[in-house]
Amino acid sequence: MAESSEAGKVFCDALFRDAKGRIIEPPCFDAEVLGGVDDQAVGGSVATTAGVAATVSAATVVSAATVVSAVADSHCHLDMLSNPGLALARAAAHHVDFIVSVVDPSEEPERTYGQLPEWCHQAEVLLAEWQQPVRQAPSVRVIVGCHPHNASRYDEQLQEVLLDLVHQPLTAAIGEIGLDYHYDASPRKVQREVFRRQLEIARRLDLPVALHLREAHADGLEILNADGWPTSGVLLHCYTLGKDDMVPFLEKGASLAFGGALTFKKLEHLRKAAALAPLESIMTETDAPFMAPEPLRGTVADPAHTVFTAACLAALRSNDKLGQREVLGQLHLNAERFFRGTAAAEAMDRDPLRYD
Repeated sequence: MAESSEAGKVFCDALFRDAKGRIIEPPCFDAEVLGGVDDQAVGGSVATTAGVAATVSAATVVSAATVVSAVADSHCHLDMLSNPGLALARAAAHHVDFIVSVVDPSEEPERTYGQLPEWCHQAEVLLAEWQQPVRQAPSVRVIVGCHPHNASRYDEQLQEVLLDLVHQPLTAAIGEIGLDYHYDASPRKVQREVFRRQLEIARRLDLPVALHLREAHADGLEILNADGWPTSGVLLHCYTLGKDDMVPFLEKGASLAFGGALTFKKLEHLRKAAALAPLESIMTETDAPFMAPEPLRGTVADPAHTVFTAACLAALRSNDKLGQREVLGQLHLNAERFFRGTAAAEAMDRDPLRYD
């Protein structure tokens, strides 16, 4: 739910304005921000936008952050968005060309696996309507795992569902799995047991893992060290801690994903950590629909919002020897290598529905 102080902000870009600065096609407006305006209608043809003109004129239009290279969203929830096809089109229009979507076997996993081709098709129809130079939907991979909130639901039957999904061609990793001691939606003992069981699956099948650890990093590390780190890689999703906390993960070869929190005004400790982490070990993400970045904090996050985090990281990491294009290129390659493998990353297939 949007915060009231942010409810007037919408996301747009200069390329969606005419010569007089009028908004002619607003593909990045958010339905909840616009007071309940239908998401699909707002993202349609120019004729469909007439009904929101008054709302738009009273809103604060936020220009997209400038990125000079393609961007990857390494963690989002397409199935939680009101219009996944529109979200994919928004992402493509803002140079987000690689997306990883999260699926939980306890929460209608068949929706993402079954409807992704149609979402991509819808995105490409919209991109053509918007007359964008990019006409192809982003490349999408899926990760699947039982979130710690849902650990109490995990049983042999659910594990069989997970194993079936793991063998789907779209699946790139196990995740998001781990421990959440902030909400304690499932008992901690159960969370730890389910975490261990899914780590074992990842090790056995040689798959990377995306971790969700909230107020539980010490226990997470203890389990990984005791049971064994998956050799195909570990990604600590939604990293929000400081520079010292990241060291034991980085020492084990883990990667860190930074999302909208990196742009939050008070989280200077997080920007310091992002500035110090090895460039080869960090990625961008959104966790959409959660944690929209500044200057859209409090609105519904969207994969297109990755550009704000990417621009922040590029500014933090660029210097006289390394330009922003090189920084962004490395961040993108990191995500590709983790979720597609080194060979695929270096010879990336541009068809969003092919991963061989």
